[in-house]
Amino acid sequence: NFTHLGGMIFGFICGTSTMQRISTDMFDGQEKEKTLWTSAKSHFFHFFGIILTVTIMIASFTILMQGDGVTSPCKSCKVFSCVEFPPWASPSDKWWYCDDCAGVTADARINPETNEFDRLSLNCPYGDIFTLDIQNDMKTDREWLERQLPKWCRAHCDGI
Repeated sequence: NFTHLGGMIFGFICGTSTMQRISTDMFDGQEKEKTLWTSAKSHFFHFFGIILTVTIMIASFTILMQGDGVTSPCKSCKVFSCVEFPPWASPSDKWWYCDDCAGVTADARINPETNEFDRLSLNCPYGDIFTLDIQNDMKTDREWLERQLPKWCRAHCDGI
């Protein structure tokens, strides 16, 4: 997604700086004189747009090459990369999420006296482990527990 956004921005800057201006003669029928100011302004914006595009491309390339390929150099850029949908739905009723909670794992402990799950150690996506007391929930249904993991991850894991 960042590739698409970057391509759009660079294309817009490069395109607007190098495109030919449409003559307004065809709209009003009168030919206007090309003054030194309008010519200088046109050349300045062409030159500035090309220099700005090259500068931004070099800066972007430098930032991307300093990364390790695993972590994002821009944590808050996730907003541009993914949109949870539908935005009007409650957090538990979204069709998809922009976090790493879908693949979260957990270790559940079974109480040997009751033969039911009573504690869950949630392995959060960023390495944290959160322990939940699940004595009041569906204690024997493993599938139900697995379906609840993403919801518990979003509620209890830091950085989500």
